[in-house]
Amino acid sequence: MKQFLIKPIGKTALLLVLFSLVTFVAAPVYAVGGISAAKLVVPTVDTVPAGAIEFEPTAEVDYGLETESILFTNSFGNRITWGVSDTFEMGINAAITTTDIAFDYGFKWNFLQFGESFGLGFMGGVGWGSGTGTNAYGAGLIFSAPLGKTLHVDFSAEAGYTRNSLSAGLNLGIGWYFVDNVQFCIEASYARVIRYGEEETYGYTGITWDVNESVILVLGQWFGRNNPQRTFTTGTFFAATILID
Repeated sequence: MKQFLIKPIGKTALLLVLFSLVTFVAAPVYAVGGISAAKLVVPTVDTVPAGAIEFEPTAEVDYGLETESILFTNSFGNRITWGVSDTFEMGINAAITTTDIAFDYGFKWNFLQFGESFGLGFMGGVGWGSGTGTNAYGAGLIFSAPLGKTLHVDFSAEAGYTRNSLSAGLNLGIGWYFVDNVQFCIEASYARVIRYGEEETYGYTGITWDVNESVILVLGQWFGRNNPQRTFTTGTFFAATILID
């Protein structure tokens, strides 16, 4: 029988969690930002090592199809995540597009670990965009598990509130290291705004290259559809994950 371990969070991290939860209750969600991932965009239960800082600059080119027009947008961003303890991280992500400037703050706590296999985590965050001028808050659970020696899966469920609307989302990511340091990734996301019945479905594919223990390069492509507007969008993105320990 596998043993499970409830991981201690530490006094500093506990205060940050309580502060974030109070903030969540006090204000108006979206996908939690500012936290680390092990593949493309779906979060993993693992956290940045204690005392380390992870930088992740990104660049993206998107285009969408709306009725008879094609819309192009460019975006640049940078995520900074700090490993507060062995099981807790917090970070901020800033993104600039052709129409908006957005900031996201998030935290992640790996609170339950089953031996060296399965893990459970909790995440939460708040975001703000200049295009909307409103706050968006969210929280969710993360499940991560290995599928053999070279396969790994991450699953997360999120819920939140923004603009007087509740939303819910599911995310699934599978990564396969087909060589020692190169991973092929497939991910999918689904989100629904409950009040308006609006749905968004996204698919992601790409590769990650572990250059060394401190640098990972990411190249990916995503596809999305919005209902009931039936808007199709796609984009290509590049990221460099840099760990400073």
